[in-house]
Amino acid sequence: MLSKKMYALFKKKEKLEIRRIHDMVGFFESDSYIRKQLAEYFGEHLEKKRCGYCSFCKSGKAVLHNTIELKPLSCFEFETITGKFIDAIGAWFTDTNLTKFLCGIYTPVFTKYKIKKLPQFGILKNYPFLEVKHWVREQSSLSGSSEEMSV
Repeated sequence: MLSKKMYALFKKKEKLEIRRIHDMVGFFESDSYIRKQLAEYFGEHLEKKRCGYCSFCKSGKAVLHNTIELKPLSCFEFETITGKFIDAIGAWFTDTNLTKFLCGIYTPVFTKYKIKKLPQFGILKNYPFLEVKHWVREQSSLSGSSEEMSV
């Protein structure tokens, strides 16, 4: 069935993109000379240990910090921030769609139901997607509403 193939293709692409982002963050937070890593990635070898010009040489390892102080997800009332979405989306409810709604990620299925206009759309946009997804699954299992839709 075409819809299952497309769904699998999009899930695979999503996983690849997430892995690529993690690889990029790992690259920039690495303990070694960035220019050398890049050269090795493209099959070249650099003799120099350091150039003396790049950010790594000048200040050492980069550490990406979260710049926003976030309150714990447990501070949010699950039913309060998800109720209107669950009512609006109906049969298309899944933990993943709920996570996308809370993180402000718009998908085509949301168009028909005008999900973007709901007041809680994107309320958790500054939180990591996987952290929100785990929290949603935990809360859904407690309330008995957890179900993943099969396409």
